[in-house]
Amino acid sequence: MWIKDPKTKQPSVTVTLLVVTFLVALGKILLAGITVGSFTMAPFIGTDFAAMIAAVGGLYGFRKHTDRDKDDRE
Repeated sequence: MWIKDPKTKQPSVTVTLLVVTFLVALGKILLAGITVGSFTMAPFIGTDFAAMIAAVGGLYGFRKHTDRDKDDRE
């Protein structure tokens, strides 16, 4: 279910979250402003995209940093 980390080859929740967030944000930015019937997608600008990626990217970076410290102690 989880995408494997390219470095450790182990399933990684944070890599999966980063990829899923990127795909959802990309889909949202592609569909922004489209009207289907009576439903209109809200505007979605680059700043919104960057905020989503930065939040999850920060989580991923922090997780990689803490994992590296754990590996150094072993």
